Amino acid sequence: MIPNHPSLLPFPTRASILGSEQTTAQTSFEQATEPTIVFTGDRRNDRFRILVKGKAVELCRVGLNILIDLVIARADSRTGFLRACPVSVCRLRQALDESLGPGGGKGLIETGGAKEYRLTILPQQLGVALAIEACFVELVELKVVSLSRASQLLQLGSAV
Repeated sequence: MIPNHPSLLPFPTRASILGSEQTTAQTSFEQATEPTIVFTGDRRNDRFRILVKGKAVELCRVGLNILIDLVIARADSRTGFLRACPVSVCRLRQALDESLGPGGGKGLIETGGAKEYRLTILPQQLGVALAIEACFVELVELKVVSLSRASQLLQLGSAV
């Protein structure tokens, strides 16, 4: 092996490429001052209601849990990416599009590579971008969401 071969050098950071920590293609989701996502705990007909930018979104159980996993991954992993089933993410994006309009799902959930996805909300903005209503904990009792994942969400967001 050649010691200084380009393939042996570390990947450049986003800051070194762009010159700052913020990209020029920031979405409105990243610049939110009100909660972008509110986990409500409301449910009806096997659907779970969340609010995204003030609009109600009805999610199936899998969609809700993937969204929760995306929030946790954004906060806990270095890159924020989560490996997930593409079909499930597509259905989650479709549900978001139904309420937010075309492109709303892709505006909130970006694609990486090899079946990985992440929220476009920056990790340092999760505290203000997320809100959890008190009745959300009822989903733990119903075994829709695990206690550990609900606790992680509560630590990341604000209670309303």
